[in-house]
Amino acid sequence: MASVLGIQDDRKEDALKLYVEIAMEGATNKFLGVTGTTHEQVLARLKGKYNFTQKEITDAVYATIAEVVAAEFNKISFMIDRNYNAVLTRNPQNGQYTLSYEDAKYVTETLTASTLNALASEMRTGKYKADFDEAGIQSVRDNAARMPSLSQVRGSRVAASVLFTEIMTGFYTARTPEDQNRYYKALLGFDARLQSMILTGEGNVAEPITRSWGTTLSAINPELARKSIQDSLNLTNLADLNSEVDRVESSLNSR
Repeated sequence: MASVLGIQDDRKEDALKLYVEIAMEGATNKFLGVTGTTHEQVLARLKGKYNFTQKEITDAVYATIAEVVAAEFNKISFMIDRNYNAVLTRNPQNGQYTLSYEDAKYVTETLTASTLNALASEMRTGKYKADFDEAGIQSVRDNAARMPSLSQVRGSRVAASVLFTEIMTGFYTARTPEDQNRYYKALLGFDARLQSMILTGEGNVAEPITRSWGTTLSAINPELARKSIQDSLNLTNLADLNSEVDRVESSLNSR
């Protein structure tokens, strides 16, 4: 806590990041009913010293969540030719692709290229060409198309990563417990739509998104992730949950 009370370089940007980290932990604890760990006095001192505006706080929460989302939603795990465990990662800043896979000797190899076409060319003619046939190269292309950051949840007109980021930003910047609970319902509705897709034959799209949002939420707060997974097993009133997802997306579309 000493580091919380004394920001050594006195920079507002660093103070804001610290404020958001503490505030997000406190918001989760309040939601989960954990007492005595919201650090309200520390937050008040930071806000008073640096005069954070609500917009600065909201923007910082969004940036914090978006960073984790970008890391998790821009990768996909799969098998190449049922032989190699592989992870394909896309850099959202420059479109670069990186393929990591275990070869026949269980050694992890990595290929990086500026585009998907360039990656396919490297697989076909490069140093590790012996590891790939045309079917394997095509499987990488097919899975690139399933990248969660490029996919949508059924009924949505925006990318799943954008919708999830908005839901979680709303959850962490909600002014009242009632509003926070509405965003939590949107999170459950988001997952319910994905589970419906899986049950009706769209698992090819839905399963990677489901894995990504689960790992993202676990990185943000493991306890909240555990609660959401448990609650997702006993969903009722799906119409209400779906309406909350629609509400969040409408707020996005109205900007």
